[in-house]
Amino acid sequence: MSCQGNGIQCGTIQVLEPDSSVPVADAGGTADPSLVERGDYVLAQGETEVQIAFKTRKAAALYRFEYLYVDTADVSPLQPHPGTITCIPIVQTVDGFSLELAGSPILAGYTIRWRVVVVELTSLNLDEPESINIPIPLLASLMTVFLDSPRTEAYGFSELRVENLVDPAAGQAVIHVQVTTRASSFFVVAINPRPPTANYNLVARIP
Repeated sequence: MSCQGNGIQCGTIQVLEPDSSVPVADAGGTADPSLVERGDYVLAQGETEVQIAFKTRKAAALYRFEYLYVDTADVSPLQPHPGTITCIPIVQTVDGFSLELAGSPILAGYTIRWRVVVVELTSLNLDEPESINIPIPLLASLMTVFLDSPRTEAYGFSELRVENLVDPAAGQAVIHVQVTTRASSFFVVAINPRPPTANYNLVARIP
């Protein structure tokens, strides 16, 4: 405690024991970029699924969205009601997150505004076996898949295929996938031909 003059104005400083599990900002209020990040993502017309990569890898995948919404301020003023789009997080990793959109942009100018803050620090589980079964966006030719557990070395796939358990077998296309990029926290596949419906899933397993 420190006081000025006759002791009427006093200030109190509390010293806490260090706790590595508690995220802390510096005295100026600027947080470590591994703990806090914000961004904007401009949506394409008709887009229904979004994958956003962080500029800085986060210290943990346990982060919350302080805000996550679609801004229509830049949509044409000739459109009286551009419609409401809701963002639904479906994947969160230390390198980014994926969203599904309830609704889709009918015009250019829709922008996703977001800010994430890490709420708990945990040690990363490296090279954990991982199973993946996620929808392939309609007519997609490339797809980025974020991993829950970062890999520390070159890895392979014990399974990598496309399945469709919804459409009639006689009407299905045979979809081939090929890995084009492989990183510690994600991989990218090329898809050929493009899925003609939204009922195709990418199935993969990393041992």
